[in-house]
Amino acid sequence: EFRLRQAQALDALTDLRGHLEVRAYIYGYKDQHVRGQREGNRSHDVIHGIANKIKLATSRYRAAFTALTTLSNVLGDHSWRISLRVLNDSDIRHIAAGDGTGSEGRKEISWIWKTSGLSSDGTVLTDQAMVNLQEGLRVEFCKARARAMRWTEEVELVEEEMRRVKAFCIWQAGWWEAQARVREGHLDLLEGTRAYAHRQASIRRRMHDCCV
Repeated sequence: EFRLRQAQALDALTDLRGHLEVRAYIYGYKDQHVRGQREGNRSHDVIHGIANKIKLATSRYRAAFTALTTLSNVLGDHSWRISLRVLNDSDIRHIAAGDGTGSEGRKEISWIWKTSGLSSDGTVLTDQAMVNLQEGLRVEFCKARARAMRWTEEVELVEEEMRRVKAFCIWQAGWWEAQARVREGHLDLLEGTRAYAHRQASIRRRMHDCCV
């Protein structure tokens, strides 16, 4: 009975992880390809069906966990708690989803992705947990690397834009100063136009100095 409940809990976690992967894929596919009310309703029905499967797997795990808790108190064996824990609603999330407390680069992976399975003789396979985790992490690493490269490109673009802005400010300041020298006319008007040109040149140079 004890081994049966332990296997039931691990199978439920395996199903739960699979449903979470499918839901994440469908969400991504819907955002990229689904357009229109008809297609949106179809995808909504699919997502609703997966949500029901997630609830079912969650109920199966919690029932098995409750049974294991009762049996372990009778048998005095609590070693199973190394790989199985209380399943909270906040734990039911995709491997790429954080718990809401960390930044983009410091997400905490839910423990359900670190849980091992059972071998044919009922012993815990600790290596299987790492295999499952590594497969998911490879995918997330590729996504994170793509985001990092895109952010690096954005930084390079911003730096180039700022360089051009500073160069333009210097050029325009020189242009205004040149306008002050070439203007001709009545002395009273000439003083005003030159003062205005020098003021505009000064503004451009201050703008250049304010650019990081």
